[in-house]
Amino acid sequence: MNTTTIRTQFVLVVALLVFAMLAATSPVPACVVGAGTIASCTEPALDACLRGGGGVTFNCSGAATITVMSTKTITADTTIDGGSVTTLSGGGTIHVFAVNGGVTLVLNNLTIMGGKSAFSGAILNNGGTVTVTNSTFSRNSASFGGAIFNNGGTVSVTNGTFSGNNASFGGAIQNDGSLTVTDTTFSGNNASFGGAIDNGLGTLTVTNSTFSGNSASSGGAISNGNRTATVTNCTFSGNSAPSGGGAIEAGGGSATITNSILTSSPSGGNCSQDCGTISDGGHNIDDGTTCPFSGANCSATTGTSICNTDPKLAAALANNGGPTQTLALQSASPAINAGDETVCAAAPINNLDQRGFVRPGVGATKCSIGAYEFNGCTSPRCLIEGGLRGPLCARDTLPAGVTKKFDQAAGLIDQAATSPAKQGRKLLKKAKKALKRAGIQASRAAKGKHAKISTTCAMALKGAAEGVIAGLGV
Repeated sequence: MNTTTIRTQFVLVVALLVFAMLAATSPVPACVVGAGTIASCTEPALDACLRGGGGVTFNCSGAATITVMSTKTITADTTIDGGSVTTLSGGGTIHVFAVNGGVTLVLNNLTIMGGKSAFSGAILNNGGTVTVTNSTFSRNSASFGGAIFNNGGTVSVTNGTFSGNNASFGGAIQNDGSLTVTDTTFSGNNASFGGAIDNGLGTLTVTNSTFSGNSASSGGAISNGNRTATVTNCTFSGNSAPSGGGAIEAGGGSATITNSILTSSPSGGNCSQDCGTISDGGHNIDDGTTCPFSGANCSATTGTSICNTDPKLAAALANNGGPTQTLALQSASPAINAGDETVCAAAPINNLDQRGFVRPGVGATKCSIGAYEFNGCTSPRCLIEGGLRGPLCARDTLPAGVTKKFDQAAGLIDQAATSPAKQGRKLLKKAKKALKRAGIQASRAAKGKHAKISTTCAMALKGAAEGVIAGLGV
């Protein structure tokens, strides 16, 4: 083999390696449905983009509805972003998506409506992973899971809205896998079991969410079957179930309720324990006595919950800020400054309410009970101040390095607000770096024999840092 051959082969090998590295690191552009007109946003265009997985976005020149005539089976990891203007409709005849086992489907800023089938109206998840953010499910119907049937998979919903869905089991969601719901509103959903959610054979975690006007024969908002349900900082109002459990029915398994409001169930009481159990996690409000809580006006008075007391909620759901509608607390509500602040400071709440407003609210030392924080605030500086001066760090002397990083971040964010867009983005990236460092330093300060701050204070600081980072958009 001569020198020229060796060099040629070497160059080819290097070229192939460089190509492989570029292919591995270069982002794959999203496939775009539509060419800038509503007429171009069609089912065939959607099918073409879904083929093979990857990212999917839409260019329909504004709001558009695509009615599909066949279910879209997801066989490869796929991310769909509707840009908050795109609706996929099942036309009242088919369910929109089916997700195969081992496959991930991510839905962002999308509306799915009019889906219908025996198994799920909008999404049938057969052992895959489904992540839903900032999306709406409306008027879908099925026998199992009016909007979503989680059949042995994993589903996560954040900032979602479920309204007017119906099914025999799980008006909005039937869960036979792992389901996590955060910062989401369920209203006007209907079923025989679980007007909003039927947790049949799965594990359910619901946080910072609102259930209003849902109905079922049993479990107007939530029916818990044979497994485990955990409900934290949620608000239930006006849900009904003639057979029991207007808000929550424990048909089997165990449900733990913490920092939550259960009120105004027209039928079935707020809670019902059939073959399962409901546990009082503390700091709950039941406007009757059907929930097995312990505290003021309850049958057992030693706990921290409150019974037979009007929580004084707003009469109806409203846009109170944030991506989803909520039920506001009136100024005289007993829920104000009455929550378990240790629970609110820890993940997944991280001292934020359903809207993303800071807990505790202005003038309070404890978070509000329920999904809505009274006098909550949203500005980055408020988030930072909430962490640094909040009640969980009141007895701690914060390390100078931690406060310095937080102050640096706050200053950079203030600068960014008055700077040109390009310069502002650079400043926000610097603020993000400072906040990450502040969170790390706070965690380190709580470790070891010579810890400088408490673990709860460190969690509050880290949560504040993460909350600000989430809102920076860089």
